[in-house]
Amino acid sequence: MARDVSGINVSGDGVAIGTGNTVVVQKNRITNNNGGHRNSESEVHPLAYGIVGVIVLVIATYFFTKYANEFYAGAMILAGLGTIFPLVSVALQLLYKQPIERPWQESGTFTLSGVLTAFTYNTWQHYPERLAEIVSQADGPHTFWCALNAYGESVSSENLIAALGMVFSLLLLMPHSFRSISQYFLDSDNSIQQWLGKTSSSGKLVGAAIFMGLTWAMLTFAGPQVQSFMTSIRPAICHGN
Repeated sequence: MARDVSGINVSGDGVAIGTGNTVVVQKNRITNNNGGHRNSESEVHPLAYGIVGVIVLVIATYFFTKYANEFYAGAMILAGLGTIFPLVSVALQLLYKQPIERPWQESGTFTLSGVLTAFTYNTWQHYPERLAEIVSQADGPHTFWCALNAYGESVSSENLIAALGMVFSLLLLMPHSFRSISQYFLDSDNSIQQWLGKTSSSGKLVGAAIFMGLTWAMLTFAGPQVQSFMTSIRPAICHGN
């Protein structure tokens, strides 16, 4: 069975995350005659911010969905290195009978990187292939978004949220990971080593743990709220659908 979605041919026995409808883009001209009076800033600014926010959301979701597999693969590699480097560092220190430096930070980096690796893998494995199919046939963000139903919009947005959480967590964990191994290759007065020392405080590990926890909570408990929000903004994006 095939359904035509705004020029997109999606094959299957039912559209789980797509609307299955033809997207019709209507161009309307609206003339607002308010007698020459300007709206107050309190009325204009929230509307403008809302429009910009919706546009950014649609564009970001489209490009993330288009390159989701590449993103998850890269995140898996970086998170995996964050797990391996502390282990190698501790093993070398034990091998040469040296005292283990920063033991709590090494163990924290290993644990959080391992959790992030597992979280990334699980999210990737549950990523709907149908989203990749629809985005590959879309000719732009608007067509892609309007080819989704409320559930598809929610899933794509939730994966974007998860990706942002992964990025922030990786940014906070990577200095710890690379510092674990760089001490064997760089002198202590090396500028890179000094930078890694400044950016690998214990507070960064706490921040990474918080980001990971918030991301997990968002994906676990906020699904209905995200879907409700997507349903509410859909008429503003896809007229008549």
